[in-house]
Amino acid sequence: MGDYTDVFSFKNQRNDVVSGSFSAQWSQYEYGSTTWGATPESRANRLKVELGVDDESLKNKLLIDAGCGAGDFHSYAERKYSVQIILVDISDSVEEAFNRNAFNQNCHYVQCDLANIPLRKKIFDYAYSNGVLHHMDRPLDGFKQLAGLLKEGGVMYVWLYHEYEGFDKLYLLSRLVCRMPREAQLAICKGLSLLISAKMNIANILRDKKTHIPLYRELIIMHMDALTPVYQSSHTQGELKEWLLSNGLIRSLWWKIL
Repeated sequence: MGDYTDVFSFKNQRNDVVSGSFSAQWSQYEYGSTTWGATPESRANRLKVELGVDDESLKNKLLIDAGCGAGDFHSYAERKYSVQIILVDISDSVEEAFNRNAFNQNCHYVQCDLANIPLRKKIFDYAYSNGVLHHMDRPLDGFKQLAGLLKEGGVMYVWLYHEYEGFDKLYLLSRLVCRMPREAQLAICKGLSLLISAKMNIANILRDKKTHIPLYRELIIMHMDALTPVYQSSHTQGELKEWLLSNGLIRSLWWKIL
């Protein structure tokens, strides 16, 4: 894949705060473990379902993951589907992902702001963004960037927050925590994770039907994702549908807000 170098980094002072927040979050990740209840292998298996395609449709195609985080499931996906993947994230996690997957010639890494992705337009078959755009100061800018990267007939998968019960309280708490020093943020997220883990373990002891309990580090990452980002927004289905239509994605099969 001669048009791509293995790893690029495009950072500027404007996005250093955002980069620092997510770099701190993913520094808690233990490679190979679960995130949001899923192993890297199961997330790779789920990729085709989220995109609404079959295995053969991904073969020898080009996919961008905008906001790849730890970049943990992509090697599994590349081997399973024979797909070329460009992993993009604003955080330093892309460097660790590259170091762990340098053997894989079909995964390539770019560190940049999603509002200004330094890649050629209209070359991707698939664009994938799972729980990321709502952490941008202008989510629509990131969406437009992704839409512009797709070929004619390309497929996009986007996962965004909506206003569920209790979201307003979580949002207010996050506005307080995101302004704290990084050490204080980590301490709060670790404390909350211990409390919730203990509560879930006690509940499992007292009930007949057991529920899945996330790993301690997984809970830390989940709390950091919810409380420490500088930007946090929620979106309606109507809003996202308008984004799709205004960017020429009238044949998109999958779009989801959660």
